[in-house]
Amino acid sequence: PQSGQVLLFLHGFPDDATVWSNQVAHFSALGYRCVTCTLPHYNDAHHSGIQWRALGYSNDEICDMICGLVKRIDPSGRGVVLVGHDFGSVYSFFSLMKYPEFFKAFVTFDVGYIRGLLSREVSAGAAWTVFLYFLIYQGLLIFIWLCSLIPMFGKVITCPCRLVLKPASIYSYWHLQMDYWARCFAHLSGIRSVPDKFACRHEGSFTDFPGCPTLFIWGTKKPMMLHDKEWEHAMQKRAREDDGSRAHGLPCFHYPMKEQPAESNKLMQEFLLDVSSLQVGSSKSKRG
Repeated sequence: PQSGQVLLFLHGFPDDATVWSNQVAHFSALGYRCVTCTLPHYNDAHHSGIQWRALGYSNDEICDMICGLVKRIDPSGRGVVLVGHDFGSVYSFFSLMKYPEFFKAFVTFDVGYIRGLLSREVSAGAAWTVFLYFLIYQGLLIFIWLCSLIPMFGKVITCPCRLVLKPASIYSYWHLQMDYWARCFAHLSGIRSVPDKFACRHEGSFTDFPGCPTLFIWGTKKPMMLHDKEWEHAMQKRAREDDGSRAHGLPCFHYPMKEQPAESNKLMQEFLLDVSSLQVGSSKSKRG
């Protein structure tokens, strides 16, 4: 590989930077410079001495934090390879929208393009899926998070849940998805106009987003996929057209990099070697 190519790993909920231990060990041994970070509130033990805002940060602010980190770890501007999972992938998508000039390539584990969350379009199927998902899972998480903000009482009610649900981390749902839920509920109720709260939202064709070469690895055993099927097909088409992008489903659930570490590392290594000679903002067809 190019000497010192920077890989920036972004975790999701309810994890922290340690979720990437297999990948960091593997790619560091190959000469890559692996950088991990724990997002605000996800594991406060990783942020000793830092006082995060209790109500968390907006999507736009998280993107700015990520890109501020990119400037520090890649001062020469050679381009960082962004690697995300779960919410880390969602933040990665938004960062690629807002600051495409910083990133050379993108690897996303198990979360792909989701219309409505990443764009202004919401389908009826997505609306019902989000509605049920909210009732079964995310509504409970937000309730626990809100309870955790109540002095004294919050600590008592959230203590049994803290090891599993990490309510201090649930601000992500509040900031990142309230707009998406509002769109889905509006769709189900017949309302067609919902105010847009996010500055960075994709406006163009989702089939060619992101603009940089992208590797998408997802688990095929999940009961619900976390990407649009059309985007998966678009990624496979881009692979056939040899723009450097690839898409692979692995027989696992939500954590391909942990459940199938050897195969995930192999696919990622092949992808990184293939795009190693690209410049920032290039596709494979534009190699010099």
